[in-house]
Amino acid sequence: FRIIGVSYSSPNTTITVDGCNINNSNGYGINITSTSASLKNSLIDKSGCLAGMGSPDGASYSGVKMRSAGGLVEYNKITNSGYCAIMFYNNNFMVRYNEIDGFCSQLTDGGGIYTFVGDPASISSGQKVYNNIVMNGGANGLYSDNSANNIEWYNNTVINVDRNGMHINDPFSLSVHHNTFYNCTTAGI
Repeated sequence: FRIIGVSYSSPNTTITVDGCNINNSNGYGINITSTSASLKNSLIDKSGCLAGMGSPDGASYSGVKMRSAGGLVEYNKITNSGYCAIMFYNNNFMVRYNEIDGFCSQLTDGGGIYTFVGDPASISSGQKVYNNIVMNGGANGLYSDNSANNIEWYNNTVINVDRNGMHINDPFSLSVHHNTFYNCTTAGI
């Protein structure tokens, strides 16, 4: 069976998770889908670190997965995630002031901070990823995947990752500026 730290799904609610300490979950540390959600001032450690305990698609090995218009992930420390440390989706989403240390130890097609759209006709707006520190990962530091669009990535620091500091896969209308990439095995961007 899977153990999940916090999992909640309801399209018409506002969820705030503040000051929580979540350790040793076999699946997600946090998995929230809601109208408006925020995760603040929390410590999430050792999410999805045991092979075979997560969902077959692998996404549940992540520290945080949030799908929310107007979402906010800030001032968290996310360590030792089997897959992505933070996965975020939807408009007006902000990911800022987080410290990520250790990610993609089980699955390596991901990143410290990851987003995905999948449909080029789906236009996003108001997404910002800034002032985060991402380090010691088994894949990409920042990852804008499959038609992710209209995201501003700035003032992030990425250190010691096994692939790219930032991996950009089939995006459009991104703004990437004032980031620092150090000791990235494949490339900075």
